[in-house]
Amino acid sequence: MIGPDRLRRAEYLIDTSGAVEFLLPIMRKDNRGRKYNSNKLRVFLLGLYLTIENERSGSIRAIAQTIHRKLPLDEQYRLRIRNQKNGALLVRESDLYYITKTLTERLAYGPSVKEAVDDDGVVSGIPDEERARRHGLVQELCSRMLRVTFVGPEATVYAIDATGIWSWGKAPRKPTKAELAELIDDPTELEQLDDSQTGPGKDETFVIGTKAAHDPDAAWSVKTSKSGRKEMFFGYHEHAVVQAPAEGEDPDRAPRLLRAFELTPATQDVVDVSFRLLDTVHDGDGDRLLLADRLYHYNVTGRWLKPLRARGWEMVHDLREDEQGFWEYEHLRWAAGDAHCPSTPDALGTIPRPAVNDRRRESHEAFRKQIDLRQAFALDRHTLPDADGAIRLRCPALAGKVGCALRDGTTPVAIGKGLPLVVDPPDPNGPEGLPKCCTQQTVLVRPPEKVVKLYQPFYWGSREWQAHYSRRTFIEGVFGNVKNGATENLRRGLFHITGLPLVHLMLAMVNMSYNLRMIENWRQRNLDAGRRREVLPADHPLLVDDTKIAGYRAVTHEEEYGEHAA
Repeated sequence: MIGPDRLRRAEYLIDTSGAVEFLLPIMRKDNRGRKYNSNKLRVFLLGLYLTIENERSGSIRAIAQTIHRKLPLDEQYRLRIRNQKNGALLVRESDLYYITKTLTERLAYGPSVKEAVDDDGVVSGIPDEERARRHGLVQELCSRMLRVTFVGPEATVYAIDATGIWSWGKAPRKPTKAELAELIDDPTELEQLDDSQTGPGKDETFVIGTKAAHDPDAAWSVKTSKSGRKEMFFGYHEHAVVQAPAEGEDPDRAPRLLRAFELTPATQDVVDVSFRLLDTVHDGDGDRLLLADRLYHYNVTGRWLKPLRARGWEMVHDLREDEQGFWEYEHLRWAAGDAHCPSTPDALGTIPRPAVNDRRRESHEAFRKQIDLRQAFALDRHTLPDADGAIRLRCPALAGKVGCALRDGTTPVAIGKGLPLVVDPPDPNGPEGLPKCCTQQTVLVRPPEKVVKLYQPFYWGSREWQAHYSRRTFIEGVFGNVKNGATENLRRGLFHITGLPLVHLMLAMVNMSYNLRMIENWRQRNLDAGRRREVLPADHPLLVDDTKIAGYRAVTHEEEYGEHAA
């Protein structure tokens, strides 16, 4: 049974969001039609949330079981789910199916809906403007519901990522690696895939794109399995932005909430959806730090890095394997997005980061030692990069990080401090003379895109970089948390529906449930630690205390209604 406190909280979530009022006009076919029963729509949303939160399911049958059998009878009367006189159902399972069917018809905007085509005066499908309008409605609805769960201080650091969501629909055959390469952003995702996993089935035809008999909105793509290897899946990507603590900040200063999300077909490009999410959590007033994996900086700077910086974001990211090594430009040695002394030892060009599952202390110590040594040869950032990536740099010897014979007085100081020395500096009498970085106090460099896209505010691999990048685990933890069978149980089978609008709505409920658990845990940790900071009062509508409920007794239909039973 679901106690009254949990029901009241669900009512607060749905009513405060205005979801019912938002959806009512959509449920009407036109302005002249009869208004839809708002109570049935409200009960559907309440039942959907309560079923996901308490039953770890989102199927229509499970929702019907929740509102008809898991809610106390007096609450069913109050919510007008049953007629109090004879127990007749006022909100039937068929009503729930009708709601999902109607919402799909009125809000479908994905590949399942054809483009508008004028063929001899006959128009089928929907135009681009209508597709965008429906997409905006779905996104606004889910954002409204999620915003109800936002409590606590606002963060200055966020993590962004995407996770695969299996479709409930039947998939077409798996594409080959060559076919899949045309669909995904990062070709390195295919490196661990086995061709034997992707062979076509008998008499099946694969169409590039997102075509499927039972879920045309879904698509084949690649995700990381629990074993750490890459595997194919058919479905969607949930893109999400999560709050993370800043460097040196108490992790319990604020609850680690999921602040924005959007569902897309699994092969959709990440750039546009990511900016929609980032614009939701930050309006550009002040700087924000974004923690992201290697996929995001892989995009061209004109589409990603420049618009990102224009919005007030700086990104911390990891490197791909093919982004290691020195690259010579403007008489400097570039590695990991930073310029280095032209005499930096060749052996420092490629410094592989220990694998995630490598727990050996010696591996991490060796990596840090190599990074510290290379960082000493990195030119000091005298200014931040401008919009085009141009940056003014200073010789590392002048910055007091190494000793060099070309810079008077730096060698004795470096020896005294135990700093590295430039062993083979450029020859002043060489055919090209000395590089500008060896003669000028500072040098202005305009590196090409392949360098600019790797730049980040902290030197890659350094202790400072690691302290920030390690907080990206907060978003990985969110995805692992909601997919846990003991929590929201986000897996194939959680909901028996397909299509972007309904799956999007299901995910909104999942994410609200997750945020509420984080809020309760955050409050309890602060109380247990005796911290004197503002936390939610015990009677806050987002908190639940059902410890006083002793239990429930099953009442039969005949006991309750007797001769008046319908």
